[in-house]
Amino acid sequence: MDEISQITEKAVIVGLHKIDMNTPADSIEKAAGKIRRAEQRSRGDSATSTALLLATKDLEERIAPLFQRWEEVKKENDELRDRLNTLHGERLAAKEKAKKARIAISDEREESQRLAQKVDTYRTLLKGRDGELDKLKTELEERDKKVYISPIISLSISFD
Repeated sequence: MDEISQITEKAVIVGLHKIDMNTPADSIEKAAGKIRRAEQRSRGDSATSTALLLATKDLEERIAPLFQRWEEVKKENDELRDRLNTLHGERLAAKEKAKKARIAISDEREESQRLAQKVDTYRTLLKGRDGELDKLKTELEERDKKVYISPIISLSISFD
């Protein structure tokens, strides 16, 4: 194996050791291609193949927990998204219920105002009738006095 290939393989191995959870996904994809090309260039060189194999194994050991955690986070995100959708639906239902309640309150308020107006109208009507009743009562009392006093006056005139 020539010196340039050895430098390239060493660079690939060093690069594999640098991969961590902050490494962009496209860099990891490129690393897989670089490993394949380095293996092909090594032409069966056991030292290079062993170094690549160890670097790949190390990468898997570091990356596997990250993917496991990623799966957990993805599941948590899915659950949170479902919960968010549920809460969004509940929020919309509550808003609709509140809107209907506001409309019902407005309708009840209008009905209450209408009934209060009707009560005021009846109260005014009753006051007018009370006045009429008082007037009629007074007239009746006056008439009763005339009816009662009139025979007495006639009797007293006839005795004179």
